[in-house]
Amino acid sequence: MDDSSGYPMAGANGRTSDEKNTFSLRGPVDSMHDAGYSPPSGPPTTPGQEPGTVERVPPPRPVAVWLLLLLCLILYGISCPHGQWHPTDASLVRFGAKVNHLIDAGEVWRLLSCAFLHGFPAHLILNMLALFSLGYGLEIALGSRRLLCLFVSSALFASLASYGYNSAISVGASGALFGLFGTELVCYGRILRICRRRNMNPPPGVWHSLQMGILFLGINFFLGLILPAVDNTAHLGGLAAGCLMGLTLPIGQNLSGAISPWRRIALNAAAGLSLGLLAYTGLSVYRFASRVTPAQLRQHVIAARKSAQSASQTGRGGPGGIDRWFPGRGVTDFQRGVEHHERQELDEAEAAYLRALDSNPALVEAHFNLGLVYLQRHQHDLAIERFLRVTELQPQSSDAYRYLGLLYSMKGSFTLAHESFEKAVELDPENVPAHRELGRSFERFGLKKDALFHYREAERLDPEDGQTRYDLGLFLVREGQEDAARLQLEKLRSLNASLARELQARIEGRFGSPERGPE
Repeated sequence: MDDSSGYPMAGANGRTSDEKNTFSLRGPVDSMHDAGYSPPSGPPTTPGQEPGTVERVPPPRPVAVWLLLLLCLILYGISCPHGQWHPTDASLVRFGAKVNHLIDAGEVWRLLSCAFLHGFPAHLILNMLALFSLGYGLEIALGSRRLLCLFVSSALFASLASYGYNSAISVGASGALFGLFGTELVCYGRILRICRRRNMNPPPGVWHSLQMGILFLGINFFLGLILPAVDNTAHLGGLAAGCLMGLTLPIGQNLSGAISPWRRIALNAAAGLSLGLLAYTGLSVYRFASRVTPAQLRQHVIAARKSAQSASQTGRGGPGGIDRWFPGRGVTDFQRGVEHHERQELDEAEAAYLRALDSNPALVEAHFNLGLVYLQRHQHDLAIERFLRVTELQPQSSDAYRYLGLLYSMKGSFTLAHESFEKAVELDPENVPAHRELGRSFERFGLKKDALFHYREAERLDPEDGQTRYDLGLFLVREGQEDAARLQLEKLRSLNASLARELQARIEGRFGSPERGPE
C-alpha cells in the first residue's frame, strides 16, 4: 500500500537462467550442480545417449508474472478517472486501497487488493519493471505456483504490517516486491552457507549479487526515511515474509519433478488458495465499486486523512509508518505546530511549522498548514507562496489549487482564480468544494450553464453538504427559479439550520413569503 500508498524498490532488475532446470538466481550462476549439488536421477539411457547424462528439460513458461502484471495494469486503468493518468484518492478507495477503518468494518479483502493499485504513472511503471525483472527469473527458477504463493503471501504480510503501524491510505506492489527480493537474498545466503560447509568456492556471481541486493535494500529504506508518503512498514512486512519463505524453498533440486507427493499436494493447495484469494478479492472489489456512492467515497477519504493526521500528532505512526521509531526533529516540530494550530495559537503554530521546514524543507504538510495560518491572518501573499510550494512538491494536490483559487479571488485576480479551480477539479473530479468554487467562478464570468453544471455536480457528489445546497439555492434565487430554490431550502433545513434561515431570507426577499405572495 502507498501513497499509500509505498515507493517502488530500486534496482531489483535481476533475471535468472535455468539451463539445467536447477535452482539458480540472477547473474552468471549456471546451476547448483557447479556448486557441488547432484541433480536428480534421470531416465534410463537410450541408444545414442551417453551413459550418465540426463536429458535437459526446457524451463517452464512464465505465467504468474504476466497474470500479476496484467491485474496491476487493468486496475490502474479503471482507477484513473476518464481522461486522466492519475487516480484520485476517492478512486483508489473505491477499487481497494488499504483504508484502516474500512478493514476494521470487515473489508479484509483490501489487504490484498491494495497491492495491485498504484498512485501515479511513475509508481506503476517502476513497480512493474521490478516485478517483471525479478518475478520473471524467480518464476523460471521456482515455478509459477511458488511465485504466485510468494507474491500473494508477501502482499498480505506487507499490508498487515501497514495496517498495524500506518493509518494513511496505502497502495502499491512494492511490499510484495520486497518479499520476492527477500526470498532471493535468503536463497543466495543459503547457497553461500552450503558452499562454506563443504569448503567449496561459491558459484560465480552469487556473492556479488548478494552484496548488490543488500545495497539496494539499504538504499530503498534510506529513501523511505527521507521521502514523504513512503509506506516503510509495508516494505518491512513484505521483506520479513519473503525471508521466512526463502528458508523453506528447496535448493539444488529439479523443482518441477523431484519433490515428494506430499510436498506436491501442499504446493498445489497453496497455489489454489492463492488463486482463490485473488478471485475473492476481485469479486469484493467489484461489489464495493458498483454500490458505493461518490459522497460515501469522499467521507471515507476524509476519515482516513483525519485518522492519519491524528496518528501523526500522537506519534503513533505517520505517513511512512515508522515515525514512531524515528520521530526526527522536523516531525516533532510539525506536531507541535498542529497542536498550536488547533488551539488557534497562530503565532506559535507559524514558528513551529517554520522550525519543521528548517529541518525538512520538503515537508509538504508543513507548507500546507503554514498557508492556512497565513490565510487566517489575511496575509494573502505569504499564503499564496506556501500553496504554490505545495503544488511544486506535490503536483497532484487538488486542495492546494483550490486554496490558491480562493486567495486569488480575494486579491481580485479572477482569471488566475478560475484557472486554479479548474486545475483542482481536473486533479480530483470528486472534490466537492472545488466544484462549488468553480461554479461561483463561472457565475462571476456570466457563464450560467457552466455554473449550474458544477453546482449540480457538487450536489450529486455529496447530497448532504449544506454549503452546496445553500450556494445552489442562491444561484437559483438569482436566476428567478422560485420553486427550485424552495426545494433546496427544504433539503437544507435538516442539514444546516443557520444556512437555511439565511437562504429563506434571500428567497422571501426576492419572491416574498408563500402565504402573502410577492410584493
